[in-house]
Amino acid sequence: MATHCFARSSRIANRALLTTATFLLPLARGGTQPAPTDDRRASIAVADFTVSALRDAAEWGPLGKGMPQILMTELGANQDLRIVERERIQTVLDELKLSRSDLADPTTAARVGKLIGARYIVTGSANIDRRNRIRLDVRGIRTETSVQEYADNLMGDADDVLQLIARIGEKMSRNFDPTPFDAPSGRSSGSTGPTKEGLRVAMLIGNAIDLQDRRDVDGATKLVRQALAIAPDNPSARALLASLQQAK
Repeated sequence: MATHCFARSSRIANRALLTTATFLLPLARGGTQPAPTDDRRASIAVADFTVSALRDAAEWGPLGKGMPQILMTELGANQDLRIVERERIQTVLDELKLSRSDLADPTTAARVGKLIGARYIVTGSANIDRRNRIRLDVRGIRTETSVQEYADNLMGDADDVLQLIARIGEKMSRNFDPTPFDAPSGRSSGSTGPTKEGLRVAMLIGNAIDLQDRRDVDGATKLVRQALAIAPDNPSARALLASLQQAK
């Protein structure tokens, strides 16, 4: 009898937790209003990446937030997609007491995606070897079915991370085809081409987002301006700066 009562109580608590997370979504920091009912674009959420390295692991950490930000900019260039702000993902993860590594499970990723109103959720990982070669693994999961409908990987020098993410974004926009019921619209990449310090730019963006998450808008703005000093036309840095200026 005690075991039965405990199981029933756990189910009730889980339902309450999901209800609370759903209720709090409109209040999420940086969240957006629901898309109009006639908006037929596919909604895509890009979660923070997990990052591992064979040496100096802590130094590579900022890429976990920097690379998804760059990928969102690339995907945002596709007019058939609607990008869901990353803050909404973090809100649900916090409410469900999950970490971003839990999103490696397709069922968990789909569950989080449904709670934030995304049709697809994109997760990824980066592994850096001792020669500073980086392997990116990215996948897209349909939240209604928990089925992985897109998967890709790419490997190259970590210094070329901007180009690698641009290529992933281009391939995802071309092959993922999340809006088959709509006629293809014009697409243009959000990438402005390679920079000699692409890794530095990605690191600065990642650190800026980390400060933004901690409500340090001034510190985040300073880092984004440093990124723009290196790559003045970088679309991810420019979009992040605009977002930070709105937050002031």
